[in-house]
Formats: sequence, C-alpha cells, structure tokens
Amino acid sequence: MFTIPFLSESLIGKFKRNPTDDFADFLNYIFTPMLFALCALIISAKQYLGSPIQCLLPANFNPSWSDYTKEYCFIQKTYSPPTTSDEIIHGIRPHDEIHYYPWLPLILFKQAVYFYFPCLIIKYFYSRTVNVYDTIEKFDSIQTISIGKRKREITKILIKLKEEIELENEFNSLPRIVAFLNFTSFLKNGFIFIIVKSICLFNVIIQLLFLTLLVGKMNLFWGYDVLISLLYDENTSGSIFPRITFCDMNIMSLGNPHNYTFQCLLTINILNEKIFMCIYFYLIFLLFFNIFYIFKIVLSYLLINRQINLSLEGQNPFEIDQFKKVYNSDYRLITYFILNNYGIPLTHEFINQLFILHQSNV
Repeated sequence: MFTIPFLSESLIGKFKRNPTDDFADFLNYIFTPMLFALCALIISAKQYLGSPIQCLLPANFNPSWSDYTKEYCFIQKTYSPPTTSDEIIHGIRPHDEIHYYPWLPLILFKQAVYFYFPCLIIKYFYSRTVNVYDTIEKFDSIQTISIGKRKREITKILIKLKEEIELENEFNSLPRIVAFLNFTSFLKNGFIFIIVKSICLFNVIIQLLFLTLLVGKMNLFWGYDVLISLLYDENTSGSIFPRITFCDMNIMSLGNPHNYTFQCLLTINILNEKIFMCIYFYLIFLLFFNIFYIFKIVLSYLLINRQINLSLEGQNPFEIDQFKKVYNSDYRLITYFILNNYGIPLTHEFINQLFILHQSNV
C-alpha cells in the first residue's frame, strides 16, 4: 500500500486512538486541537497573505498612502457604522469598536492548547501510578491466541498489576511527609480518569463562554444568529461579524493635522463568520457529547459489580463479596477499558483470573 513518508507515520498516526482513550477523548484532545489549529492557519493565510481589509480612500492618496491606510485601519481597530449620517460626516467614533479580528489566529491556537491540556494531565498521572497503558496494550496481543494460553498470559499480566498496586499501597502507608513527596500516589487511576473527563467538560463550557464574551457580545445564541443571517441573506453590518466598518485616521500634512474617516470592507470577517459559526455549533455538539460520555462512564462503573456477578456465577457469594472489597478503582478502570475495547468475553476472563489469583493469596 502506498504511504507518504513522515505524513503517514507522524500526522495520520496521531488520529489512531490509544486503547485507554474512548471516542470522547479522541474528539477532545486529538481532533479538536487539530481542527482549531487548522482554522487558525486558514485565517492567518487570509490575514497575512491575502487582503483582510479594503478601504475607500480619497483620490489624491498615492499607492503608498493607500497601503499604509489599510494596514493602519486593520491594526488600530475599526468600528461599526453609526446610526446617523451626521455622525459619519463629523467623524464621531462610537464605542462599538471591533477589536478581536487581528488576534483570532492566536486565540484559536491558544484554545487548541487548552483542549490538548487534559491529555497531558492524564499521561502524567498514568506514568506516576499503576501503568494502565501497558496493561491494556498487552490485552491487544492476546485476543487471538488459544483460551488456555490466553488464561496464562492474563495471569502474568495480573500478577504484575497486583504487584504494582500493592507497592503503591505500601508507599501510601509510609509517614505522610514521605508520601507527600510523591503526591500522585494518593490518586487512584479511576479517580484521575473521572477528574480528566470533568476537566474536558468544563473546558468546553469555558471555551464556549469565552467566544461568547469575545465575539458574541454576551449573546449565548450568537452562532444561531449568524446562521440565520447567512441563510436569509441578511446584511451582517453592525452585527457580530460586521463587514462594513469605519476607520478614523489623523494625518499630518505640512504641519497641519487632517482628520479622515474611511469606510472599509472587512473581507476577513466574511471568512471569520463561517469559521466561528461552525466552531460554535461544534462546541455545542462537543458539550452534549461530553455530558453523555460522563453519564456512560458512571453507568459503566456501576455495572462492573454486575459483570463480576456474571463472571463468577456459581461461586460462593461470601467469597464474591470479599473479592468486590479488594476490587479497587484501578481494577475497575482497567475492567472498563477491556469491556469497551475487547468486549464481554475477555472482560469475564480477566475477572475470573483475578478472582482465582485473589483466592490463592487469601
């Protein structure tokens, strides 16, 4: 199969989900940062390589003055058209300045970083506590082998996992001043996983509110308003992404100041309104998708006891209850990942082998 060097391994490889990541994780800190970075590059190309603004200038302006005026108006902010023609004539500048558009690429890059941040948190904690990544990846290689050999491999995985958990518990039993040096040992992976999911949800809410404050003028439905404006071909001047704006400029000529008010067309906003409308609806979708996945995870955690009962059907009820007491959040998180990635049969094998191992050490 034909592959592109570097692109296939480095870029496309980033879209391959880790076994410990669900689809919500893929959207939150893989797809979304790339989407925001791509939007930032598109706006930057228009802003720095194209013509983000065009202004109506006096006929006596030479080409150098024209270029300077466009750059000045773009950098120094423009404002929406006043409500009366008298204000335009007298060059009165209203307070409704449009100040955000030169910074939009940097803002989108910053948001991309914020969406990737939860991934750094979970990788850091996973590396400092029980190694969840290695444990789940080992199950990837034992799916297709025979049942007898698979049980032996699962037992080997569980012995190492049990040693890591016991080592961590021993460290936590040391004096607090010593354990504090490795504070991450206090946090179980299951707890970390739920915390990161909550951070992803709050991050989407914060980013949506930030865009509402920046471009939406505190109107939570600004994306819907832009969509209606585009669908019905309404004039967007004076709205969220105005196209026709004004710019005031003071020019010194022969020692005398001359005040000018130019009418400008913000061509960059023609692109901005489409991109940010799509980002608005994407964030709304991501918000509800994260809420759905948090409920799904909580439900899955609650149903793990049911999976234990099904796996150990026919065993002594008292022994099952004792087994559930040692089935801590690390075991539950790994059970959740195995169930999501490899299905019920392998999950039941994992629980059965862990139960056998537990009984042999009792």
